[in-house]
Amino acid sequence: MMSSIKRKDKKGECKVKCKVKYKKEIYVVSIPDKFKIEWIKLVLSLKRIKRRVFVFIPKNTALYVILTIFWILFGIFSYHAGVRYNAPEPYKVKDVLWELKNSYFTSVVLALLITGYSQNAGYKKRLYVQHNLYVDTMHLFGCIFEQFIGTELYHYMPFYNDKCLRDTWKYIESNPLEQKEFSSEAFKGNLDEVLDGIQKVENEVRNLNVLGMHKEKIEECLQEAKRILKKGIREELELEKAKDVIQKLEHCLFYIVADLRRPWRWDIENDKKILSILARYEQNGIQEDFYYSMHLYGHEFKKKNINKHVCDCIMLAKILEIIKNP
Repeated sequence: MMSSIKRKDKKGECKVKCKVKYKKEIYVVSIPDKFKIEWIKLVLSLKRIKRRVFVFIPKNTALYVILTIFWILFGIFSYHAGVRYNAPEPYKVKDVLWELKNSYFTSVVLALLITGYSQNAGYKKRLYVQHNLYVDTMHLFGCIFEQFIGTELYHYMPFYNDKCLRDTWKYIESNPLEQKEFSSEAFKGNLDEVLDGIQKVENEVRNLNVLGMHKEKIEECLQEAKRILKKGIREELELEKAKDVIQKLEHCLFYIVADLRRPWRWDIENDKKILSILARYEQNGIQEDFYYSMHLYGHEFKKKNINKHVCDCIMLAKILEIIKNP
């Protein structure tokens, strides 16, 4: 049942708004937008079902083959027994197939339900573990920017999406760190933390605990990242060299995060579509939500975190204005 709310716009015209549920929250949208959101949710559900089917069926192929072999053997036995038992009446192969059809399909359905249930429980558990690994890894990789963006690192994750990463570099370029403010030892400590995270992901990949991964590509990125990190830890790094290390490293780190996120790639794309619809309505407060704003807009750096020299100039200008206009 579609619940609706009547609202008036600035011109006094009556517009019908509907409630729509998304991510356990209730939002208000127009009727056409509600249908758009429900359609996107339906498509996403179908994609999830398709994903599960492609996960379960290949794993159970051997079981279905074994069941079919036993069913054929039992059919052969039943045929010969039927020929003797029904003699002198004719007994044909099609009679055996008709009698055993129910038992075969019952066996397949039972096997599918039992194995599917247990595998689905295991699949959900692995997804939960991988999601935690994905979030922890993404957060940990961001520490390589710690000296360059300071406390901003506590408000977002540079490797959350490509826009966040681009905005991070824009901020670094517009707010350059001075050599005297840079600590080589602290930066090496950050590299060491990232290396620990890389090794943790490598162990999970080696143990086949990462779902949906491109194994060869992610292993290549892991090895390349380890090489760059170990080299950076050994060398004496100045400010510009540290930036160079990050630039060489960021592609590998970004791909690793993206591959860990792969099981939810369709979810994220559909999230963006739905969020862009919800964001049209100010009362939904989408712009103020961290998760949603990161998806739609990336991270907006605080304007107060600009170059200290610029702050001093602004303050000086205000003082001069007060002096001139007491």
